[in-house]
Amino acid sequence: MKALLIVTLAVQSAGSDSWVDRGEANAAVAKKFLERYTSLSSTNLEEYAPLLADKVTWVVNPNGIPDSSFSMIGAWRQVITANAEAYSWMAFSPASLKAGSFGSDHLVAINKDSNGKTILGTSTFRIEASSGKGAAQDGVEGTETVFKVFVQLDFNDDHRIQAVTLELDSGIAHYLRRRSISVSQEALADKPELISDKAWTWCMNGAAACFFTLFGLACGLVYKKNIGAVKQPMLLG
Repeated sequence: MKALLIVTLAVQSAGSDSWVDRGEANAAVAKKFLERYTSLSSTNLEEYAPLLADKVTWVVNPNGIPDSSFSMIGAWRQVITANAEAYSWMAFSPASLKAGSFGSDHLVAINKDSNGKTILGTSTFRIEASSGKGAAQDGVEGTETVFKVFVQLDFNDDHRIQAVTLELDSGIAHYLRRRSISVSQEALADKPELISDKAWTWCMNGAAACFFTLFGLACGLVYKKNIGAVKQPMLLG
């Protein structure tokens, strides 16, 4: 009985070490990924290759309001490009540029229920609204916001990340987006020549649409008049 108990405890211990070892290895990769993702100096996407699966499921705010949510599946280069376009209304604050990173205080923990294949974490992001000038560093002064982002990283059997889920306060995201849109509209109002160009384009398009509509009606009337004037012979009777 004593020998059986020792064997049982040994098996349990081996199983415990298995998920712990797997979890610790994945946690180290998760920490490295968060540091690299938020670093402003890490622009070489090839550096992510050892950390990520060939295809990554990327989800931002799955339960958030529509203008703060985004998701896709693809190669990392596709994902990061599409994510930048989806959140073009976010910019790096001066403090982020000075620190060389828009994220800090990366904490990770192993999810035991996943057998060590899911890592949970948090990061502190420092972001501001974009001015719409097209550069990530052109932010709107006075809109810098510091907030927590909750992270879930799911790993495959090769200790590579195959799914990333980021969750942040939808209210903060909505505020940054609205401020970015507001500033872009103000910039447009300060340049009447841009508005004039747009108005001229709209007028020209409208004029063209009216011309073709009237031309079509005129052709229809002429066609109807000519058809009505033709005397068709009686075929029956």
